[in-house]
Amino acid sequence: MLATLPIVAFRTSIWTKQVVWHTQIGGRILTFMKDELSEEQANAILKALDDAIEQGPWEESNFLRVIGKNLREIREHFASQVQTSGQGKEKIASHLANRIALRSGQREIFVALYSSSGSSLSSWERIITNLPGQMISRPIYANEKDVKEIIGTKENKVNEGYVSIYVSQTDILPTSPEKTPTDKLGKPLLTLKDRALKLENLNRFIHMTGTYKYVGGRLVKISNHELEKPA
Repeated sequence: MLATLPIVAFRTSIWTKQVVWHTQIGGRILTFMKDELSEEQANAILKALDDAIEQGPWEESNFLRVIGKNLREIREHFASQVQTSGQGKEKIASHLANRIALRSGQREIFVALYSSSGSSLSSWERIITNLPGQMISRPIYANEKDVKEIIGTKENKVNEGYVSIYVSQTDILPTSPEKTPTDKLGKPLLTLKDRALKLENLNRFIHMTGTYKYVGGRLVKISNHELEKPA
């Protein structure tokens, strides 16, 4: 039932795991309380929020831009809440995975991404999900400062982002200096073997709106105090 109701507002409590939903039917606001949402219900709610963000006319006026911004914040907050129960273990596991990666012949690289719907997190989620099979068209950098510099030259930065991901050293193809590809600023680009990018090795997604973890196909925003120090 929840998946078919238009959502007006919601709030969650990470301590009681209680979710309070306010929905509007025929001009009347009804309130539902549920101790815990199933994964299917949570995904249905995320999809409804994603559709509203992607299909709404949020750039047509200042008023609508404010509403669109608030809607994106609601979406980010909800995505963060549904992941809360596992984030502590995930943070520890991620930190350990990063340290193990650096010790086992892997290195961190940075892949530039573009979305024509850059204000929609669901658009970035689809791009990241398809990244392993579409890496040939993506600029790949050895240094994070280089990808930041190229994004700095773009006019519409909301449509730009990049991921930090670990790859095996042996998956980076060696090239001679004269054959090394470069971006328009002259920064060197890496060339990888096919299927070198694996989503389980993805560390973070960086966008002008913040830094995100990729969890179960969803982007979850990381607060400043949660940002991990480099391994």
